[in-house]
Amino acid sequence: MVFAGLKSALLAVTLAAAGPAPKLDADVVAVVNGEPIRLRDLDDALFLDDHAHYLKDIQPFLIRERVVRQKMSDRGISVQKSEVHGYFRDLDRMLKTRRKTSLREQLKRQGMTEAFFLRRCEQVVGLYRLVGGKGRASRHLTDPRVNAAMNKMLADLEAGAKKVVGLDKLPAGTAAIVNGEKISIAQAGEVARIGLPEEIRRERLKVLVYYFLARQELRRRGLEFTRDDMEYQIHLATAAKATRIGEKEFPLEKVLKKLGRDVSLLKRQYGFRAVAMLTKMVKSQVTEDELKKVFAREGPRFGNGVPKASHIYVKAVDKRGRILPARERRRKQDLAESIYKKLVDGRQDFAKLAGEFSEDERTAGLGGNLGFISYSKIKGDAVARTAYSLKVGEISRPVFGRNGWHIVKVTEVNRATFDTAKPLVMASTVARHRAALLKELQKKAEIKPGPARP
Repeated sequence: MVFAGLKSALLAVTLAAAGPAPKLDADVVAVVNGEPIRLRDLDDALFLDDHAHYLKDIQPFLIRERVVRQKMSDRGISVQKSEVHGYFRDLDRMLKTRRKTSLREQLKRQGMTEAFFLRRCEQVVGLYRLVGGKGRASRHLTDPRVNAAMNKMLADLEAGAKKVVGLDKLPAGTAAIVNGEKISIAQAGEVARIGLPEEIRRERLKVLVYYFLARQELRRRGLEFTRDDMEYQIHLATAAKATRIGEKEFPLEKVLKKLGRDVSLLKRQYGFRAVAMLTKMVKSQVTEDELKKVFAREGPRFGNGVPKASHIYVKAVDKRGRILPARERRRKQDLAESIYKKLVDGRQDFAKLAGEFSEDERTAGLGGNLGFISYSKIKGDAVARTAYSLKVGEISRPVFGRNGWHIVKVTEVNRATFDTAKPLVMASTVARHRAALLKELQKKAEIKPGPARP
């Protein structure tokens, strides 16, 4: 995985309870060893580290908001705050009457803040005015003709807008340009902060804490974070796995493209930068001897000793996933035992019996072939545990998995040398050292909440 090590680095942070302290600025969300994390830092992180969320949920909103405001300005139309709040109250009354719930309760269930919804209300009221609506918008929005006119207006405005949204095409500090009007990253991040769910905002704050801790420790050690350090982290992230177990070595650009991301964005993200900083401080601790010991101890994680297996699956559940009655289960178990007996007696070929009896639709036509079994599955998967206990050519007795019996055969075992696996062993070992350093920094750190809510 490209981001192997990120999870191990991102350990939980608990903000310490605030004790007596000097008065903090109103925009401070947390203080890390005396250094404040401000709302603008959080806004920046929400734009960069949660860019996929931003593109899906925030950018379309911002573009619609701008084109509506621009059209209103052209026509000399304005929407007063009192109208927006009045529309909010009208919706609240309607919900209480029809659904016996308040608008605030509904927003809370949807994970939406009131501030963000009020901006959406402003768009709606603005569109209502643009199509010639008079009086209270809430009284006319149930009219299909009014709704149709508003939807057409918005579609036309969006279709006709000249937009620049690619980060590589935008000047520094700019999130988008709509009809020549710039939307700054600070503005976009602020909307993301009020528009994205609380759990995302809190997760971003955790990552900012890791970033501040790593940066502070670099300064304490008198080290400078360079472009080469970032490139080294990218190199670690793209360490090749053994191709025999289904993983191929390919450039980070292709990996990120598949995920809808790009290298330039990755380099700006606080989470990745924090990991790269921590890597800089620990990579010199990793010795060749340690890498060889890790490879010898955990070979299957790096492709050495990974079994390729096939199975014949006999279900113990019905089509709806419900456990079969006891008598039917016994019949199925007897069937699995009879298949096993045919195999060990040498009367039947495994692939042939898989095609005839296996109820795994995905693999039955392939002779039961499951491919190489990842070592990560060994804890929670009976088939994986069984495959790792067998030698090449061996067939297991029926083992019960979550939903039925499996007869497992190992057809091949992948072998990898230390030299071929070394990049991945290095990435894994650095990640462990990195996690240990972060844990140590957290233990020593003084982390307090600020007056601003994340």
